[in-house]
Amino acid sequence: CNEIVSWLSDDKEHSYKGQTNDGIRNGLGMYSWEDKDFYIGHWSNGDENGTGLYICRDGYTLSNCPRCSYFVGKYSHDIRSGVGRCYDRLGNLIYYDNFENSKPTGEYPTTKDYSSYKFECIKYTNGNYYIGETTNGKRDGIGIYIWESGAIWFGPWKNGERNGYGIYMPYSGSFTTGTWNGDEMQ
Repeated sequence: CNEIVSWLSDDKEHSYKGQTNDGIRNGLGMYSWEDKDFYIGHWSNGDENGTGLYICRDGYTLSNCPRCSYFVGKYSHDIRSGVGRCYDRLGNLIYYDNFENSKPTGEYPTTKDYSSYKFECIKYTNGNYYIGETTNGKRDGIGIYIWESGAIWFGPWKNGERNGYGIYMPYSGSFTTGTWNGDEMQ
């Protein structure tokens, strides 16, 4: 995943691509830090706010969450808050519960069996990629689909299909947000 995230981040110290309001991150977008940590999701007044996907740079983990390389869940003013899921560097789900002040509130790591849930980086034969959650091998949960052309779609997936509010970001040009059902925007 990290080589794909590095490609997405344009090799700048800090990089943002997405919706803004008066020059401030607002809406859906992706941000890469100098250290190559990466966030894509909802923003409000410049803060991570709403559902997002956070990828740690290779070899690092989230603070307060040992072994967590990938986080998918809710944010409130840059703080993990609400339901979230932590995945280890191999893509295994290690926590699925609530967060408060960026800390898990339940048993961490969990002892429940979540073996059907994974975080995967999949390269397809047509050159496209998927980075995100899967259930029983299908795109399911929050994820990013990247076309070989450089276009990106971020949002929720269900049974392998886009399913809900997301953003389509072409390599160049204007963004499209809306609710998708498969390949159709509603």
